[in-house]
Amino acid sequence: MGRMTGGDGYGFDPAGDAVEALVDGYPIDSRSIDLPLQPPATDGAGTTVAGLNAGVAAEAMNRVADIADRARQRNLDRAVELADFVRAAEHGDLSPEDCEEAADVAHRLAGSAGTFGYLAATELARRIERTFLDGEPDGDEENIQENVQELIQRLHQPPDVDDL
Repeated sequence: MGRMTGGDGYGFDPAGDAVEALVDGYPIDSRSIDLPLQPPATDGAGTTVAGLNAGVAAEAMNRVADIADRARQRNLDRAVELADFVRAAEHGDLSPEDCEEAADVAHRLAGSAGTFGYLAATELARRIERTFLDGEPDGDEENIQENVQELIQRLHQPPDVDDL
């Protein structure tokens, strides 16, 4: 299976994710088939030997890659938001409600990152979430800031699809 590449050059291999698409009217789970990146040779009518319309299959996979790219950007935005919460904690400006919101942001990031293969980023986001769930991170801001910085670095790398 080839890798899908987004506009920033990072790849996404959807074969391990629960991606469903309709191809020629039939539901297809990408874990059960190997959809090629480049449409294969057809019978002249646009239908591959397996019965899938190559153009439709390629378009579906391109849409999945676009979704993955948008999710990665949203997760980077969430990581920046977490950095803002950490800075507020450093200055003593973090309310209990802010801690809840920071934990929620980290929770959403962890789930989304895991869905798209960023497993190391998921673990970092879960650590950050647990810290904020415990309340204001008194004295632990430096450790959380390091986790946030590593989280951002991980999201700038390709997903960990080999571990899926």
